[in-house]
This record gives sequence, structure tokens and C-alpha cells, in this order.
Amino acid sequence: MLSHRSDYVKLEKDEVQELSPGLHAERIKCPVLMACAQHDTDEFRRQTRAFADALRNAGRLTKLIDCRNVNHFELMECFKDSRHELMKAVFEQMGKR
Repeated sequence: MLSHRSDYVKLEKDEVQELSPGLHAERIKCPVLMACAQHDTDEFRRQTRAFADALRNAGRLTKLIDCRNVNHFELMECFKDSRHELMKAVFEQMGKR
């Protein structure tokens, strides 16, 4: 696992294979909107793009948004602003414009 959590979450290779949603996008049955932050680490951005590509190939990705001027942890702050591009996309996907 490429995370600090691997220090205390011990998974066998077959468990990682089975439990990783990025490796099983075809199992996802609903449309997915994804977002990453401009100031995310390279690894966060790589993982987001890889999962988005898998979802796109499975026909499940509706949109990938690159949120400007925030990092991974600040991204949640975007949810409080109904005019933010992320929230506009969420509302659009819900059928509420």
C-alpha cells in the first residue's frame, strides 16, 4: 500500500487486489463524479487519475474535476459553497441545477 497507513494496516497482496476499488471499477454500478485538489501530492493525484481512467473505461465516470487553490484536506471546504465548480457538478449529477 502506498500510504502511511501501511505502517499499521497489514494487508496481504491478495487482500489489496480484492479490496481496491481502483482495480474493480466494473463492479461500480452508479455514475461517479471525482475530484482532486490542485495542491494534492503527486501520489494523491496519480491515484485519482488512475481510478478515474478505470471508471471511464467501465463507463462510470461522469466527470473529473481539478479543484484549484486547495489541497487534499481543504477540498472538503468546497462542499459549503454551492457556487463552487465541484458543488455545481454534484447538483447537476443529482438532477438539481
